[in-house]
Amino acid sequence: MKYIETYYMLMANNGAIPDQCRMLLPHSTAAQVVMTCNIREWRHILSLRCAKAVHPSIRQILIPLLLKFKKDMPSLFDDIEYDTDFPQEWYAKVIDLEDTV
Repeated sequence: MKYIETYYMLMANNGAIPDQCRMLLPHSTAAQVVMTCNIREWRHILSLRCAKAVHPSIRQILIPLLLKFKKDMPSLFDDIEYDTDFPQEWYAKVIDLEDTV
């Protein structure tokens, strides 16, 4: 990370724009995401983004969320299909905000 920072600053100081410097940054850095939607929009997002054709990093986040919603609100989410072949060991951890307070 120190080398990345050094070269990032070197590029920036030599006139590179932020988009050019950004190519040095790691792409797989963990991050927490907080998102709110109404039920209709959650259903829409999850029905689109849990399919096999979707990028794995999106499925990694949204399939576990869909499974949580199916468990907590089955009447609203049980009909939404997802990529059941996606490896469970790749699932992101879903945390309830209520559990963090």
